[in-house]
Amino acid sequence: MRMKPLYLAALLLSILMLVACAGSGVFPAPQPAPAVPADTPSEPSAPPVSPYVPPENDAEPIPLYSVPAPSPTPETEADVEPEPVLEPEPEIDPEDAPEPPTIPTQNSGIDPSKPMVALTFDDGPGKYMSRILDTLELHNARATFFTIGSLLDAQKDTVLRAFDMDCEILGHSWSHRDLTKLGEKTLREEILNTGDAIEAITGGVAARLFRPPYGAYNNTVSNVSAELGFTLINWSLDTFDWKIKDADRIYNSIMDRVKSNDIILCHDLHAPTADAVERIIPSLIEMGYQLVTVSELLFHTYGELEAGQVYVGGK
Repeated sequence: MRMKPLYLAALLLSILMLVACAGSGVFPAPQPAPAVPADTPSEPSAPPVSPYVPPENDAEPIPLYSVPAPSPTPETEADVEPEPVLEPEPEIDPEDAPEPPTIPTQNSGIDPSKPMVALTFDDGPGKYMSRILDTLELHNARATFFTIGSLLDAQKDTVLRAFDMDCEILGHSWSHRDLTKLGEKTLREEILNTGDAIEAITGGVAARLFRPPYGAYNNTVSNVSAELGFTLINWSLDTFDWKIKDADRIYNSIMDRVKSNDIILCHDLHAPTADAVERIIPSLIEMGYQLVTVSELLFHTYGELEAGQVYVGGK
């Protein structure tokens, strides 16, 4: 189909007019957007979303996107450990109760027909005299302490306690010098001054017995002792406790050799001796020995003693 000439002419005219308008600026070209000055404030952007919200009232912060922890599974009866059931202690019949350990003690009296020994302690009053007295008192036993005259005043309370327990306090010279090397005058002073110091504490008359230091004596010592009315006492069983200083060996040195009427030599200066005595005394009592003083032992074996003579034990 052919287009009408009039129609074509109008279409061509319209095209020409559009071209003419474009060249003359009737339709302005698009302009670029104006630049924003550097100091011009821009619109505030939205604050970033924090993964945590601020705590309220000191509460712990809670994550916004955290996964909630699983709730604890309630314990079942099988998971719960039962409370222990305490069984009541059975009542003990007083008749079935175990008896407390017995402490060997001896009678206050002396049976001359039974064995006896005399424990003696030299060179005191020593550091461990009180401990030894504790053991003697516990077992109702007695002993003899041969004391140094110059040490008595400083320990008079301990000495008086021993005396009140019926222990025997005798002299061991004033200064622990070898009496065999002294003149007669000095020898007399060593013996008599010690006896006076003992009597000043005990308030009684001391037995006329003494032990020379080291057990040493000679004719001069014997003669002066006889003149003063004193008898010399040595020993029949030496523990050598001053040398070995071992409680077990001291104990065994007595237990292995002791016999009736022994005078046993110890010292109250050393802790091992006090330790050993805590075993020696009950053991001797259990063996049937009576623990007596030197005067008691010699009286029951010899009767009257002779001044100036040396005794080392009973018959």
